[in-house]
Amino acid sequence: RHDKKTVRHLQRLLCSHDDLLRLRAADILGRASAITAADNPKAAVALLQGLFYPFTYSNASSWGSIEAIGEIIANVPTLFAGYISQLYQFLEDEQLRPHALWALGRIARVRPDLVRRATTRVLPFTRSPDPRTRGYTLWFLGNLGVPEAGESLALMEDKNEQVNIYEEGQLVKKSYSQLVPGSLS
Repeated sequence: RHDKKTVRHLQRLLCSHDDLLRLRAADILGRASAITAADNPKAAVALLQGLFYPFTYSNASSWGSIEAIGEIIANVPTLFAGYISQLYQFLEDEQLRPHALWALGRIARVRPDLVRRATTRVLPFTRSPDPRTRGYTLWFLGNLGVPEAGESLALMEDKNEQVNIYEEGQLVKKSYSQLVPGSLS
């Protein structure tokens, strides 16, 4: 709230090669955005829009931006829910897809009603060859609490395959069956 440089420093950490550091920076940036939005909504909007900016140029770095976008929306959904539809475009890109699913899953933990309509769009990703995409799809569906999550899990060969999930400042390995509440391991 008092040091405007904090947000810039956090944004730099989004470029870290260390997954945990990058996700912690995104988490804290989301929390800082909630504080900023209370005092200066225009600054918070400018920050969020700036995180989308690298995607307008294919050669620009976007590391951590999608996760930070998800955290910001999750922390201030009343102000930023309108930006959720822009996350859907990232689902079309195989490299950005896991990040977009993570961001949507983060929003789903806080406000599942805002992302429920994405269910049918992401269901096919449970059959992706990429384990992170499959895992984050299940996490997203599990956070929504939709029956399709359990159905998708039942069709998977390896329910014990694991993916890293960021929880309370730590990366935690979770099996696919742990990502779907009420599933049978």
